[in-house]
Amino acid sequence: MELQILSNNMEVTQRLRDYVEKKTARLDRYLPTLSSIQVELAMENTRSAVQRHVAAVSYTHLTLPTSDLV
Repeated sequence: MELQILSNNMEVTQRLRDYVEKKTARLDRYLPTLSSIQVELAMENTRSAVQRHVAAVSYTHLTLPTSDLV
């Protein structure tokens, strides 16, 4: 599984990278056909300090033709 971490208006530290890797590793249990995961981290300018950090996760998975399932 390939993991790609992108950031916008913030620095991705090693600690943050390790946290993302730990959390996305769990997805492999529930979605065994995952081929890649893309995590986008951003810091937005809002009035609320709680809502400033945003994370978006998108994934792609492999699909097998039905003839290969036999």
